[in-house]
Amino acid sequence: MIPSPVVSKKILPVYVQVPFCPERCDYCSIPVSTRLDEATRYTDALSREFTRVSPHLEQADRVTLYLGGGSPTSLPIGDLSRILDVFRPLLPKCLEWTVESRPEGLTPEVLSLISKAGVTRLSIGIESLGENRMAFLGRSAPVMNPVTLLSEVKKTFSGSVSMDFIIGGGEFDRNHFLEMSRKLFDAGLDHLSLYPLTLESRSSLHAHFDRVGGVAEVEELAAIDWISCINELSQTGWQRYEVANCARSRSARCLHNVLIWEGEDYLGLGSGAHQRVRGVRTENVRSFREYAEWIENNRTPFSVREELTPEGIFSEQIVTRLRLDTGVRMEELTRWIPESYVIETAQSYERKGFIRTDHWNEERRITCTDQGMNFLDDLLEDLLGGVVYS
Repeated sequence: MIPSPVVSKKILPVYVQVPFCPERCDYCSIPVSTRLDEATRYTDALSREFTRVSPHLEQADRVTLYLGGGSPTSLPIGDLSRILDVFRPLLPKCLEWTVESRPEGLTPEVLSLISKAGVTRLSIGIESLGENRMAFLGRSAPVMNPVTLLSEVKKTFSGSVSMDFIIGGGEFDRNHFLEMSRKLFDAGLDHLSLYPLTLESRSSLHAHFDRVGGVAEVEELAAIDWISCINELSQTGWQRYEVANCARSRSARCLHNVLIWEGEDYLGLGSGAHQRVRGVRTENVRSFREYAEWIENNRTPFSVREELTPEGIFSEQIVTRLRLDTGVRMEELTRWIPESYVIETAQSYERKGFIRTDHWNEERRITCTDQGMNFLDDLLEDLLGGVVYS
């Protein structure tokens, strides 16, 4: 049995993994499949898992829903429609419904379908702006102008639109990217996510550079490009509210992710999905076929189950909350860290320009500046080094 995930007056984030894609890009390390013909069986399994957890979902006052991948919109239109139908019962209490997509998957038919289904937010994985970088990333999708794409999407989809980009690697051009990001802001894009290129161990790109050498160099150069780009964005109209995420306004932030970063419990459905529920973290089996088989045999599809300690939960929450521009309150930190140690550490990072003094003085919060977000690991290491577990 899955633990009861919510208490009253709570918003429950629900993530749904749709592990299908028309190709596996060289930088990708997540469990995806190109066997789109097997989506019907997977959808049936998702529907059964949703039915199993429905009694617990009913306890939530509100939910957010996030269909990620893979690329859900890459599915045959009938299968995509069926997956959307599975989660329609959540609409009356759903505050935000996000669907991820590759650019080429956003046909007029798909956009019409998700609009009618009640999807409120679209997250588009643009990743790269040029053919050379697309080739470097091992992605065969046609290169699209993001501004033109945004204009076409808005003709049919009236919800919020987000775009994701990978920074660094290949022939990455910082000036070109920054120019495009400004054009996107002017064109009405709601949300922008920027991730430095990392060579994940399970990816083809990592295997290549591990063989010829240069893994560390690629990642170091990507990190330099990322810091340069994210700093420039913060000086324009984009509001950086999380380490790698910017929004045009507070209302345009991704509520689903903010809730998880703030430490709320969350559900995960589908193969490879994670969840944390009342101090228990689980992970579903990664293979979509194995996931479907377990569900068909009435087995809970957890491959990992871990009971978290109060100390472990505290550390996780500090790590994720400091990623946000709202930071962490003193009273939260001093549950496990002596106040004198927190103050001393905060003052040290304040002198470096890594902490916003207005929040520190008025609200007794530790809130990172842009520079502090860029080097958050150092602050976290020092703060958590003062934890006293009794």
